Amino acid sequence: MKHLGNLAALHLNVNELSGEIPTGLWELNTLESLSLGENDLTGGLAPEIANLRRLIYLNLQVTQLSGSIPVELTQLGQLESLSLAYSQLSGNIPPEISNLTNLTELRLNANQLTGGIPPEIGQLTKLRALDLGANPLQGSIPKEIGNLIDLEELWLYQAELTGDMPIELTQLGQLRVLTLSKNQLTGSIPPEIANLTNLTDLRLFDNRLSGPIPSEIGQLTGLTIFALSGNQFSGSIPPELGNLTNAWWFAMWGNYFDGCIPETLREIDHGIQTLLYCDDPPIAWPPETVFEGGTDLAVTYIERQPRYPRYKVSFFAERWRCAYPHDQPMGPIVCPDNVDAKRNPEPGETVQLIAHVRNFGDADVGQFDYVWRVEDQVLETGIYEGLSSGGSAEIAIDYVWPDQDSNPVVTFEVDTENQIDEIFEVNNAVHDWIKGHTIGIYFSDEAYETLRLSSEVKGEFQSPEHWLRNNIDRLNESLIEADVKDRVRIELLFVASERTLDHKHELRWMMDGWWGIWHEHPYNDLVEWSHYKFENLAQRPEIDYGLIHEILHQLGMIDIYQMLLDVDKVRLPDANRPMHLAGCGLDYWNVEWDCFSFPPEIGDIMAYADSPFIGVHTAGGLRSNAGHRRGFYGEYLFDTPENTSVKIVDKNGDPISNVELHFYQLEVQPSGNEHRPTIDDVAEFMVTTNDEGIATLPNRGYTGIVTATGHQLQPNPFGIISVVGDNGIFIIEMTSDQCTNYEWLTLVELNLAYWDGQTENAEFTKTLRCPPPS
Repeated sequence: MKHLGNLAALHLNVNELSGEIPTGLWELNTLESLSLGENDLTGGLAPEIANLRRLIYLNLQVTQLSGSIPVELTQLGQLESLSLAYSQLSGNIPPEISNLTNLTELRLNANQLTGGIPPEIGQLTKLRALDLGANPLQGSIPKEIGNLIDLEELWLYQAELTGDMPIELTQLGQLRVLTLSKNQLTGSIPPEIANLTNLTDLRLFDNRLSGPIPSEIGQLTGLTIFALSGNQFSGSIPPELGNLTNAWWFAMWGNYFDGCIPETLREIDHGIQTLLYCDDPPIAWPPETVFEGGTDLAVTYIERQPRYPRYKVSFFAERWRCAYPHDQPMGPIVCPDNVDAKRNPEPGETVQLIAHVRNFGDADVGQFDYVWRVEDQVLETGIYEGLSSGGSAEIAIDYVWPDQDSNPVVTFEVDTENQIDEIFEVNNAVHDWIKGHTIGIYFSDEAYETLRLSSEVKGEFQSPEHWLRNNIDRLNESLIEADVKDRVRIELLFVASERTLDHKHELRWMMDGWWGIWHEHPYNDLVEWSHYKFENLAQRPEIDYGLIHEILHQLGMIDIYQMLLDVDKVRLPDANRPMHLAGCGLDYWNVEWDCFSFPPEIGDIMAYADSPFIGVHTAGGLRSNAGHRRGFYGEYLFDTPENTSVKIVDKNGDPISNVELHFYQLEVQPSGNEHRPTIDDVAEFMVTTNDEGIATLPNRGYTGIVTATGHQLQPNPFGIISVVGDNGIFIIEMTSDQCTNYEWLTLVELNLAYWDGQTENAEFTKTLRCPPPS
C-alpha cells in the first residue's frame, strides 16, 4: 500500500473480503473516505487508525470486527460520518467521542457496547443522525442529547435503557425520527412533545411508560409511524389522535386505556381490541325476552359489592395485559398497576349483596315476598311492590364479611310460599357461596333463545338461568367431591353481540373469569357444531361438562391432555420394532394411535364426565392456590421436588442395576408454518442406574420468580416448565443387558409427589419388561 500515498478514497464494501484489516492501510494518511463495510472482516480496530487525520467518511459497518472502540479514533477531528454498526464491538463508548465535533452522522448500532450513553455526546452539536440502538448500553438517556438541535434522527431502541424520557428531547425541533422502543423506560410522555413538529416516525413501543397519552400528540400531523403498544399507558384515549391520518403504522394495543375509543379513530387501524367505540351501541345487555302465558319471577344472580380486582397477569409468551420485564420465562408476573390492589374484603368489613330479580313473563306481577338467608339463619324478609312484564329489580342487604376460614352459603328467594302462579317455580332462588370465585357469563342471542327450550321435552319452555344454575351447582359438587375448598359463583348474566365481551367489558378485571355460551364454536368459525344451535337442541345435555371444563380454565387449570401422546407427536423410532414409534400402538395401549394416556384417577378436565370429574392433579392444582384470586394459569406446574430419581425394577419388582436411561422430552418444535409439541429422536440427557436400580435425574433450567400465588419455577428435570404443560412428559428408553423397552415420566407425577409432601426428594418406580414387545 506504500505506493498509494496520495489516495483520497478507498471503497471496498460488499466484496467478500475476510481476515483482519492490514496494518498498512493505517499508513494511508491522505485518505478522506474509507468504506470497507459488508465484508467478513475480523479482529479489532488498531490504535494506528489515528494516523488517518484527514478522514471525513468512515464506514466499517456489517463486519465481524470485535474488541473495543479505540480511543485513538476520537482524534480524527475531520470526521463527518462514522458507522461501525452491525459488528461485534464491545466495551464502552469512549467519552472522548466529544472531540469529533464535525460529526453529522454517528451509527454504532447493533454491537455489544455497554456502559451507558456518555453525556459528552451532547457536545456533537452538528449531528443530524445518531443511532446507538441494539446495544446492551443500560443506564438512562442523558439530558445533554437535548443540545443536539440539528438532530433529525435519534435511534435508541433495544438498548436496556431505564429512567424517564427526558423533557430535553422535546427541544430537538428538527427531529424526524424518534425511536426509543424495546427499553425499560418509565414515566410519562411530556406534553411538550408537540414541539417536534417535523416528526414523522415516533416509536415508543415495548417500554414501561405510563400515565395518559397527551392530547398534544394530535398536533404531530406529519407522523407516518406512531407506535406506543406494549406500555402501561392508562386513562382515556384523546380524540385528537384522530388527526394522525398519515400514519400507516398506528399501534396502541397492550396498554390499559379505559372509557371508549373516540369516533375520530374509527378509520384508523389502531389495534385496540379491548374497548368499544364511543358511539357504538352496547354489546351486552340483560336478557329481555319474555315468556308467553303468565308471570315468571326469576332470581338471576346475586351481585357482591364492592368488587375487587383479580390478578392481572402477564406471561412471557402472552404480554397484551402489560409488558413482561424479563428476557426469558421467569414465571407469570402481576402487572405493575395491579400489584398492590386489594383482592377481597377484610374480615369484619361490611359488604353489600344485591339480588337481581326479573319478571320474564308477559303478565305483570303484584307484590311478592322475599327472604335473605345465610346458611339456616334468616337475615331479612320483606315485600316488594311488584314488577311489570320484563321488569327488573335489585334488592340489597348489608352483610359483614366472614372470617378467613368461613365460606357460608347465602340464599335469596322470592315468593317463598308459592303464592304467585308462575310459568316456572324452579328459578325463584339463588344459593351462592359468598366467597366463591366470580365468573361473568354471557350468551349469544341464539344460544339464550335455545336455552329457553328444554332438550328433555321437545318444545317445552325452561329457564336458561335455572339451567345455568344447575351446571354451576354440579361444578361446586365436583369441587366438594375432590376435596377442594374453592367454590364458584356467577354474576353479570348478559346477552351479547360479540364473543370478545370478556376483553371489553368495563368489569373484566373484577371477575375471576368470563365465559361465553355461544351458538357457534368459540374459537373456530369453521366448526359448525354447537349444543346451542336450534337444530342441535335434542343433543344438548342438561349438564354441559364442556362448560364446566371451560370454567375450570377460568380458575387457571390446564388441559392435562397437553401431556398425552399420540403418533402425531412422537418421532422417536422403537428400538425393537422396525417402522414403529417408541412406546406407541397396540403393544402398549388399547388403540394403535395411542402413545401415552393418564390413568382414570388423573383424568382430564376436558374429556371425563364420569366420577371423579375433577382428577387428582387438577384437584391438587386448585388446592395449591386456595385462598387466592385468579388470573394466573398453570403456574402450579412449577411445584416440583428439589431432587428427582427413578428406580428401575423388573416385572417381579426387583431392582435392576446398570440400566441406561435415555430421556426424550415433548417440546415445541417447528412444523411447517406452525410450532407444535413433538418428541424427537435427540435425548435430553442420559443416566445409569446404580446397584439399587436408582438413577438421579439432572436438574435443568434456572430459578424464576415467586408468583403472587406462591409458586416458583425451580431447576428440575423438565427444565423451563411451560404453564400450558406442553413440555411435561418424557419417553424413557431403558436399555439393560437383557433388552430395551420404554416407560414414561410426566410432570404430573412430580407435581403430585410435591403436593404429597415430597418437596425435597421424590422417587418414581418404572418397570423394565423383558422380553420387549415384538
